[in-house]
Amino acid sequence: MPQVKRPIWWQMNGIVLGAVVLLWWEGRAQLAAPLRQIVPLGIVVLVHSLIAWWVQANQEGLKREHLERQVRAHTRQIVAELKQEERARARARQAAARETQRQQAQAGRPKPGRDAAQGLALTPIQAHFHQVMLKGRYQKS
Repeated sequence: MPQVKRPIWWQMNGIVLGAVVLLWWEGRAQLAAPLRQIVPLGIVVLVHSLIAWWVQANQEGLKREHLERQVRAHTRQIVAELKQEERARARARQAAARETQRQQAQAGRPKPGRDAAQGLALTPIQAHFHQVMLKGRYQKS
């Protein structure tokens, strides 16, 4: 597969810098009246021709850069949409968990696998032991 060249931007920068230098030189030079009108026109035509030549020489690279820029923008948009969807799913999961907790609290059931007094996570065996011990305490009194 042939490798597509990238635009050679330093050449464009050189053309613009050259135009600025030529226009600066023209402004400082003491030229005769007819030359004062022709020289700026010649500089503009020269710069326009150089830029047209540069664009033609770098056309493939410019197209490639444009497509790459579009792909990056589209990719960023897709990633942002996916992140937004994930945040919405996370909010829905949190809301469902809060609703489950609220329903359990209304039913008077303790949260499974939690020590109500300390709020610590328990193994299933510890949770069973605490439930048995708590039931025994409540029945004795």
